[in-house]
Amino acid sequence: MVLLSSRVRAGFALPDLLGLLVVLAVAASLALAATRQMRQEAQTASSLSQLRWMAGATSAYAADSGDRFWSFSWKAGPLPHSDPTLPATASSDLAAAAIQATDIMRRLTGRSDIEVAAASIPHVLGNHLPLVDYVGARLPEFNLIAPGDRHRLNWARDPAAFDRVAFVSFQPEPSEAAKRWPYSSSYVAPAAWWDTENRVYQSLSHRGYIIPSGAAFGGAPLHDVAHPSQKVMVHDQEQRELGGGGLYCVDAAARTAMLMGDGSAGVKAAVDANWGWLPSHPSSSGYSRFRYEPSAWEAPVGPTGSLVIGRYRWTRGGIAGRDFGGPDIDTGQL
Repeated sequence: MVLLSSRVRAGFALPDLLGLLVVLAVAASLALAATRQMRQEAQTASSLSQLRWMAGATSAYAADSGDRFWSFSWKAGPLPHSDPTLPATASSDLAAAAIQATDIMRRLTGRSDIEVAAASIPHVLGNHLPLVDYVGARLPEFNLIAPGDRHRLNWARDPAAFDRVAFVSFQPEPSEAAKRWPYSSSYVAPAAWWDTENRVYQSLSHRGYIIPSGAAFGGAPLHDVAHPSQKVMVHDQEQRELGGGGLYCVDAAARTAMLMGDGSAGVKAAVDANWGWLPSHPSSSGYSRFRYEPSAWEAPVGPTGSLVIGRYRWTRGGIAGRDFGGPDIDTGQL
């Protein structure tokens, strides 16, 4: 007698397999999104921690500097340095600041090949240097580079590679002045904190500034800050990864890490800020507008286009003004 047996074959039918692949893909996507969110939250927390460190250093600096914000202190005339390869005198406060910036970078990096950038405004991207010098740090100072600022971090980790143009298009064109970029900061102070007469104003590009006669440079007196919790003191130049891709700080869609005049740090949306003013016409109701024309290492043009409003970079009334949480102060425009 022949015994017949049948075996049930176990396995996935094609629809079952496709369904499983979909489930796995969704799970992987959710895990990736969660990991990305965790990284963004960690970077945000690190940025805010850096800004709070700056707040503490600002208070200490002010206590030793007549209640003034950190900025270049050298003035026109004989200069207080001992470097025989640097100019002994300066024809203007701006020239003195450029020489002071070079002196600080040379001392804190051990590099004697950094030259004076005579045509620059060192306060724009180098105003952190007096603070670094004050706290006795070295350069590069990684506590002043946002964790999401990957290009600046690359430069700072290997300034020699930067000098060899190893980062190709993701760095400025090589020049004597460009050697200072690895020692720059992600965080900048609006002009009113170092332009004490509110004379400097924006040109047509985000990199351009106009300096009229009579401009006075130096740290602004902190007791003149009328609305500390509403006035931006330091801000990141870009959004980085705070809830999306990189955006220029005053793009209407940007959310940027910033330090306020009262020492509090947080992430604020540019769209919530007042529109600012034209320092050259303080009683006008007009506001600063300029084009954001990024280089390869900067955030791309955002969804609102290349024409941006100055907002807290050009607060109406300078440090006496208000950026968030209330209307512009009256400087004659009302």
